[in-house]
Amino acid sequence: MKLSWLHTFMDTFEEFHAFVLGWCEAIYPFKHRIKIPNQVKRIIEGEYWYYTFGLAIGSLTWVGIIISAIMIIKAVIQMNINVIGLIGFTILNIAAWAISYGRLRQKVTDIDDVLSNGLVKKVDGIGTSMARLEGRVNTYIELTEGRN
Repeated sequence: MKLSWLHTFMDTFEEFHAFVLGWCEAIYPFKHRIKIPNQVKRIIEGEYWYYTFGLAIGSLTWVGIIISAIMIIKAVIQMNINVIGLIGFTILNIAAWAISYGRLRQKVTDIDDVLSNGLVKKVDGIGTSMARLEGRVNTYIELTEGRN
């Protein structure tokens, strides 16, 4: 059996992009907060079968995640209570980090903007002061040269 269709399977960017969009649509469990741009809608409409294939694979990914979670829970139930506590503590830390990461990243960006803008103002102020000082020094040199 010859599989000639494999040579053309997802061989363009649009096909791959449509597949990834479908997969992400299935994986992301919440409503989107932004409107889908027209360019993305055109990609989905142009390669709808790849988008649908991405949705299907994304759904299978969720099935794999759920089965893995059930297996982990079964394994945890059979473990020692100390190990369960350690795993719970680790999961809580990971969740807290994931939640605070976005906030921290925004704070770092804000601090960077404040520092950059503040430094630019300071450097501009220093440059202006240096220009004034240079002008005064030149004026002083011109006045003292005439006295000699």
